[in-house]
Amino acid sequence: MAQLILSAASAAGRAGVGTILLRTVASTAAAYAAGVAERLIFGPRKRTVEGPRLESFQVQSSTEGAPVTRLWGRARVAGQLIWAANFKETTQETTESSGGKGGRLAASKTTIREYLYSLSFAVGLCEGEADRIARVWADGKPFDLSKVNYRFYRGTEDQAPDDLIAAVEGDAPAFRGLSYVVFEDLPLKDFGNRIPQLSFEIEKPLRPDDPNALESALAAVAVIPGSGEFVYATTKINREAGEGVSASENVHNNDGVADFSASLAALLGAAKNLKAAALVVSWFGDDLRAGHCALRPGVETHDKTTEPDLWTGGGVSRAEARLVSSLDGRPAYGGTPSDKGVIEA
Repeated sequence: MAQLILSAASAAGRAGVGTILLRTVASTAAAYAAGVAERLIFGPRKRTVEGPRLESFQVQSSTEGAPVTRLWGRARVAGQLIWAANFKETTQETTESSGGKGGRLAASKTTIREYLYSLSFAVGLCEGEADRIARVWADGKPFDLSKVNYRFYRGTEDQAPDDLIAAVEGDAPAFRGLSYVVFEDLPLKDFGNRIPQLSFEIEKPLRPDDPNALESALAAVAVIPGSGEFVYATTKINREAGEGVSASENVHNNDGVADFSASLAALLGAAKNLKAAALVVSWFGDDLRAGHCALRPGVETHDKTTEPDLWTGGGVSRAEARLVSSLDGRPAYGGTPSDKGVIEA
């Protein structure tokens, strides 16, 4: 009703004034007043916008009788889908408000409902026993396993069935002798609501059961590189890389843990009879003449802020430590491992 009355008033105003300017002002004022009246009478406008929703889900098919990959050393394989559950749908709602400035008008509210999908599935990799998954790619791009829920089965002859598969299927196979990985509730939004094309870099020893093989006979190692300010830290260390920006000092792997922890796990997986390790820690001399040389811990730069731990070496702070040599403005050598990192290692 308000819209009809005000529109009529606008028409009357246009007929009386007879100028382009006044017609424009009258029309705009009438439309604004009509909107105000509607909101005061009927309250805020509410609407719901729904995103796309799946009616069904096409799971990547598996090939009956497909050969199981056999590999030794390190190789990249695509794997074979061996199990999949039904997809899981979750709803995410966000509300956007508009209008209502100054408290005079009722705001319009829009609810956006988005449907998110995830899937649990298993991929067979190779004939066991594999040591570990080194890297993963999804649709040809590096994929960070540390950000998803997964379980890796090496393919031993005594491995138990996966708990999730057993919970869904009841009587579930253990896939003994097959190395495989289970993804639990993998989010599919970034992959167009489908299982991405996955490939895995697998490491597998040549002769895991041979007592005379190098991996089996290895009893002690020297741990290097011996340089790098946080190379031995098991705590994840970040450095300031600009205003409000941080970069990792010692996490450069798919496991999302400190590099030393990931490397040690890989070592113990390959050399199962390892009993001792010698940790190499580098300090730096200031003279080629042994009688005049002083050994002190060194750092790559004095201008570095790290958290949660600051660097200290040999009881001295970063500001007190010597600088390692540089080449073209960059450190030519890694700094002395931090005291805390050495203790953690």
